[in-house]
Amino acid sequence: MRRNIIRISLDTSEEFHMSLRTGLFRLISMFVIAASAFMFSCDEPQDSNNVYVAGWYNKGDIYYPCYWKNGTRVDLGSRSSTYSSIAVSGSDIFVAGNMNFQPTVWKNTASNKTTLETSFSMAMGIALSGNDVFVSGNYFLPSDIMIACYWVNGSRVELENVESLAHNMMIQNGDIYIAGAVGPIGSSVPCYWVNGSRVELANDTPTAFARSVFSTGNDVYAAGGADDANGSRRAVIWKNGVKTVLHNGDSEAFSVFVNGNDVYVAGHAWINGIRTACYWKNGVRTNLGDGSKHSDAYSVYFFGGNVYVSGDYIDNGKYACVWRNDKNNRYKLSDGGVTSHDAAGTSIFVTAK
Repeated sequence: MRRNIIRISLDTSEEFHMSLRTGLFRLISMFVIAASAFMFSCDEPQDSNNVYVAGWYNKGDIYYPCYWKNGTRVDLGSRSSTYSSIAVSGSDIFVAGNMNFQPTVWKNTASNKTTLETSFSMAMGIALSGNDVFVSGNYFLPSDIMIACYWVNGSRVELENVESLAHNMMIQNGDIYIAGAVGPIGSSVPCYWVNGSRVELANDTPTAFARSVFSTGNDVYAAGGADDANGSRRAVIWKNGVKTVLHNGDSEAFSVFVNGNDVYVAGHAWINGIRTACYWKNGVRTNLGDGSKHSDAYSVYFFGGNVYVSGDYIDNGKYACVWRNDKNNRYKLSDGGVTSHDAAGTSIFVTAK
């Protein structure tokens, strides 16, 4: 259901608005991206499937959004920031991201793009249904209140009329699921929306949020984080609203994928002072980082008997990468020879060749 929003203006300067909005944008999205228009190859080993990864790399303190298909990088634009998400249909590759704080969808190339909003907003997730392109995200009122929403073929649908946050999404049997939270940062209630109706998730901490949602059969799973009174975060998963803590220590969950009876969650856990990329399968953790340097896992996808995870790792720089099944099968995604060595793979999608 589309709801009308009352827009309220405050007697503050445009500089103040932009500063506050930029700070919120960077705090929530956690990633900064931008782009150019070239293609590069990398040292990815052969895979029996097509592996698509959306993400970003940094060159000269400018962040460039991009995607990789089987290790070949395609740049998507110029001066952007925030997380990007990817979905594939046939031979068409769709990426949702942001250009100058405006939510944008690219189809295959940098030149084939659609700007969803001209005002300060952000795209967070993408899903396809037939010929329709759905993008989950958020926009800001002039009062700097952030509202969860989604766009379908460029038309915005508001999910709330109160402060709220939308993250990733999926479509299952025609139903639209979007993960997120309601309430101000620091005291938010985790939830997901299904066809515009909010479903709140159990939580016993001061604040929590859902980053990813997956519906299968009669079950709905959501993954995210819950913060205690000391600000320590725990990776959590909800099944039909019931919460389970995945790691009893500082940790984070970014993505959930379900295959049959198996539930995969990608994220990280702090182990012996090292932020370690990992995934949980039915609650059992597999470490992807080597335990000596920091790493992160942002997105998980199960296909053809393999678990694929995209993220980044530190090794005299930060490199975008994909893990297949375990830490022994990691390959670096191309940085195009840039000297900053700062990149990340934030979303993954796998298809048959």
